[in-house]
Amino acid sequence: MPVNTIFMGTPYFARVILEKLAVCENAHVTAVICLSDKTAGRGQEIQACPVKEWAEKKNIPVCFPHRLDDEFYQTFVSLNPEIVIVAAYGKIVPQKYLDFPKLGFWNIHASLLPKYRGASPIAHAILNGEKETGISLMKMEIGLDTGPTIAIETIPLSLDDTREVLTQKLAGLGSDMIYRWFSKIVLKDYQLSPQDNEKSSYAPKLKKEDGNINWNQSADSVIRQIHAFTPWPTAFTYFKQKRVIIENITLDENIHHKESGSFVRIGKNGFSIACGDNTAVKIVSLKVEGKKSMSGGQFVTGYRISENDSFQLSA
Repeated sequence: MPVNTIFMGTPYFARVILEKLAVCENAHVTAVICLSDKTAGRGQEIQACPVKEWAEKKNIPVCFPHRLDDEFYQTFVSLNPEIVIVAAYGKIVPQKYLDFPKLGFWNIHASLLPKYRGASPIAHAILNGEKETGISLMKMEIGLDTGPTIAIETIPLSLDDTREVLTQKLAGLGSDMIYRWFSKIVLKDYQLSPQDNEKSSYAPKLKKEDGNINWNQSADSVIRQIHAFTPWPTAFTYFKQKRVIIENITLDENIHHKESGSFVRIGKNGFSIACGDNTAVKIVSLKVEGKKSMSGGQFVTGYRISENDSFQLSA
């Protein structure tokens, strides 16, 4: 018999998992809890979170409390959940919430726990050049992603994986895992494995200033930084006192002997930038402050680039 299920999550990653949860044989999703809508862009237009958009189309009630406090707890109790599934919700869940559903709270976390506990596991796996990552299915407790796991599955991670692509891959894996494991959780057909806290690492929320590109890094490190910080909070540099967002790059396998940040191999089809260890990256697309996105070739033509030019760490 289907159990009364609440889902907590906010971004695209969570929406993909909710879609699969909704068709699980023993799940009856009666409500969704997500963070409130955000404003974005110069016009500060309201952008509904992906989970809310999908739930409303399916006529599933949506709650977006400002905080999980005593006042909202009364609403939560009135929903009478038997189980709560969480994916990238965005806030710590207080203990009394965790204690209420008889089958507990379960989190689909986008890392190989105990690695990368915290808000940005996908970005940090890319930044650190991990060769693999994955999904951990965890029974929640009050600590930040410290609960015991019942399943961990891996996927390979390559230099070509952007955060958007990797998020799609991990969302697909996470949705498959909850589909396969939900009935087992309901029937308590699982074994809890405690995490090894001595092997844990933390993946804090990304800060805008950390997107500033240090061209003294190797080309691989620069590529990983751009992939991890795109589309938000963006990876950026400076050119003639203008902030420039680097949107897409590839590895330039030619060796160079110029100072890091210098423009090399300039042509009508674009240019490359010298990085540390005599490596380089080819700029595919970029966006100068106050301008629209453009290709590397358009940038060369529009700004009359020469090999005397370079990108800088600051304006």
